[in-house]
Order: sequence, then C-alpha cells, then structure tokens
Amino acid sequence: MKTLTYSVMILILLIGFSAKTQAAQSMIDSAETARLEAKALGFEWSTTTPLIKQAIEASQAGDKDKALKLAQKALKEAQNAIKQAKYAEENWRESEPN
Repeated sequence: MKTLTYSVMILILLIGFSAKTQAAQSMIDSAETARLEAKALGFEWSTTTPLIKQAIEASQAGDKDKALKLAQKALKEAQNAIKQAKYAEENWRESEPN
C-alpha cells in the first residue's frame, strides 16, 4: 500500500512539473512571437529579448515559476511595443512640426 501511495504522489508531482514546464514554454513562445511582430513594425524594445533569454535560462535550470514570470513580463513588453507602433501609425501627424 505504501508503494502505491508513493507512486501516486510521484505521479502527481510529475504531472504538476510537466504542466508548469508546458506553461512556461508556451509563454516563452508567445513572448517571442509578439517580439518578432514588434520588430517587424520597427518598435521592438531593447529589454524584451534579454527577458526572453532569461526566461529560457530559468526554464532550463528547472525554475519554471521564474521562467513563467519573466516570459509574462517579456510578453507584456512586446504587446506594449505593438500598441506603441499602432499608436504611432495612427497619430503620426501630431508629431509633425506646424
């Protein structure tokens, strides 16, 4: 009975670890996709790529929580860069001298 209990506990831990791994990787992929979009628009922020690299390093080191947080921050930056590009496209006349 103890063996079965230990086996179930190990299985639960592995499933939890696998879910965190998938979540972190998915967030890293999303951040990279958004970064590439911002870059194509000419508005990539210089801090986004280092955040993604740090997220990858944290994930490879097994720190999935840190990887997820860094990737979320990178994704938010990339999304804001895309918003910035759209704003600039829509409001460029405001920056022209009179």
